[in-house]
Amino acid sequence: MNYHIMTEDKFIDGFIKDIRELGELENNTFLIRSDGKDTLLNTSEYDVTFIGNTRNSILKALSVVKSDDIIVVHWYDPFIAQVIEDFQNTLVVFFWGAEFYQTPFWYHYHWIYDNKTKAYLKKVNSPKVIWRKNVFKLAGNVYDYLNYWIKTPRGEKEFAERNRQVQKIDFLTITEENDAEFQFTKKLFPGSHYEKAPAFYDVNYDLALQIVDGNSHTKPRILIGNSATAANNHLEAFEVLKGLDVDIYCPLSYGEEEYRDFIIEKGKHYFGDRFHAITDFMSRDAYVQFLSTIDVVFMYHNRSQAWGNIATALTLGKAIFIKSINPLSQFMVALGMTYYEANSIRTADLNEIIARELGNRDANQEKLKKSVSKQKRLSDLKKLLDRVKKN
Repeated sequence: MNYHIMTEDKFIDGFIKDIRELGELENNTFLIRSDGKDTLLNTSEYDVTFIGNTRNSILKALSVVKSDDIIVVHWYDPFIAQVIEDFQNTLVVFFWGAEFYQTPFWYHYHWIYDNKTKAYLKKVNSPKVIWRKNVFKLAGNVYDYLNYWIKTPRGEKEFAERNRQVQKIDFLTITEENDAEFQFTKKLFPGSHYEKAPAFYDVNYDLALQIVDGNSHTKPRILIGNSATAANNHLEAFEVLKGLDVDIYCPLSYGEEEYRDFIIEKGKHYFGDRFHAITDFMSRDAYVQFLSTIDVVFMYHNRSQAWGNIATALTLGKAIFIKSINPLSQFMVALGMTYYEANSIRTADLNEIIARELGNRDANQEKLKKSVSKQKRLSDLKKLLDRVKKN
């Protein structure tokens, strides 16, 4: 039996559908880290078990796991890694990104965030020094502040523990052609021994094939980022784009509430009524339809993020601007796709690039078909399930 420990996320419903389509439901149990009260899943359609969010409740659900069963984790954060650390079962982890690159937070802080975003994070995370008449309390406050910035940013101890957790992984699922990402994680976590298992979630390729292009506007529309998380480096992205005569669309429907409100305020400051914050959750169909109205996808991440958005946009014939240091740029090259260095957008002829990429749509779809189509996705998932059975 494969026991899937899952968080509630937009990828999960599609994954369970894939398992069902392969005729593998009886061999897989889906354990959702939630109390099920405000579920995003259609529980009448899927046979899932809600196991709560506490260590005890999760361990209770896993008490039926036998030594030859497989544990599959979707979102391998430090908490769940600690909960299952005593299990010796084969461990399969579906790679998402943030759980590898943002924990511990301060250890990765130096390379994930750009300077303006770093300044924001320091401000909101740092202990505040408050003037006090009591000199002892004031001294204690100052000590806490200095101690925080002397010790916290390094995070070596926390990373050593995280590295140990990652070393327990037997199989890491990453799209087959994304070898750059796989090698990057190997380098980041010394001693890791996991094998690469080509498999991933539905990134809307087949759905996007059915969408009629939604462009009926004259001013270019640019999508910035994919979430209300600081790894998007929104502040730096705004600086790059502020001189362009474009409309800005910014997905902020999930992430951190305080950061979302801050970015909305800054977006309006930079772009006025040309800034459009997307704060309501959209269904999969509605979001793909929305992306069909976008001309340019602009991602200013230093780490991999938003591959679902990028793959969908490529299928729709949209121009992709990302940083060359982002491993996804190498992934796109491996797929034979075109991307544009993010900072080049300042001087680029956007209308020409938009027209060019729209003309590349059919070619993009053929290239992506080999990597992210439903047929390829189900084939890879079947191979993974057979592989772990024999392991």
